[in-house]
Amino acid sequence: MSPPEKAVTIVRHLSMDEQFMFDYEQSEKRRRDLMAFMDDATEKSIAKGKAEGKFEMANAMARNLLKAGVSPEVVADSSGLSINEILALKN
Repeated sequence: MSPPEKAVTIVRHLSMDEQFMFDYEQSEKRRRDLMAFMDDATEKSIAKGKAEGKFEMANAMARNLLKAGVSPEVVADSSGLSINEILALKN
């Protein structure tokens, strides 16, 4: 029997083994679940990083506007931060 024929015979034999197939399917399910979990975690981390970056940018802009003498109300309108957040930056 040639090596390719032998390989086909082995694969057919293994695919008929119900426990082997069950174990393989379970292994694949765990792998897919892990990949989905990792993809979700990555997406959440990216979203969190973007939100933190936007918040830091708004804070930096607000501090600069306050230093330039712009009123806290105008800074709040311009930055999207609350008036309380602006007043906390001012102190």
